[in-house]
Amino acid sequence: SPRSGLPTARPETFRRRLPEPVRRMARTVRDRVRPPVPPTTVVAHWSEQFLAPIAGPITGTTLVVVAPGAHRQWTDAPPAEVFAERTTRCSWSDAATASTTYDRVVVPFAVATTVATASLIAGVGRRVTADGAAFLLVPGPALDPARPDADVVVEMVRSALPHHRAAVESFGNAATVADLDAVATDLGPLIDRHDAAVPAVFGIAITPDRSRQ
Repeated sequence: SPRSGLPTARPETFRRRLPEPVRRMARTVRDRVRPPVPPTTVVAHWSEQFLAPIAGPITGTTLVVVAPGAHRQWTDAPPAEVFAERTTRCSWSDAATASTTYDRVVVPFAVATTVATASLIAGVGRRVTADGAAFLLVPGPALDPARPDADVVVEMVRSALPHHRAAVESFGNAATVADLDAVATDLGPLIDRHDAAVPAVFGIAITPDRSRQ
């Protein structure tokens, strides 16, 4: 406790008394030490919309598939704090050939752009436990006409994981499909207007189907 009779001051009081040149120098040092935060891209914004609400309730061992050399948040892999418990990170080539199964498998968009959707779903089917879940972000037909539509994706999941079900969420609209690497804030409210008729990205949530077990 402070000595009797001595005034007390909160730390911010002393900060306000610092001369402006000293404060400016402190800000410069802080900015140099603090790693730069890359701008959130369109696809990263959508990835967070899809993954963040469903990450919390899921527990258990986790496999996060990452793209070699990837570093962008969400686009390449969710931040560690989202799936912090017993998380394994590896490339798709390693994940596809491994024998270990996981309670949850996460495939980000950066990986899905290099692997066919059917191959991704089949590979995930071999890695997820019977009671596990998987979350994939894949290109939609508006971005790549060779990619399957939502109904075909659901059938692929039924074939590869007969005891699971798929919920497919569409992201994108005619105005946002052109550049998924654009800075999300540059698009304003358009970025959150999703048109199922123009699916640039699919978020695929694969969860156990209790009615089939």
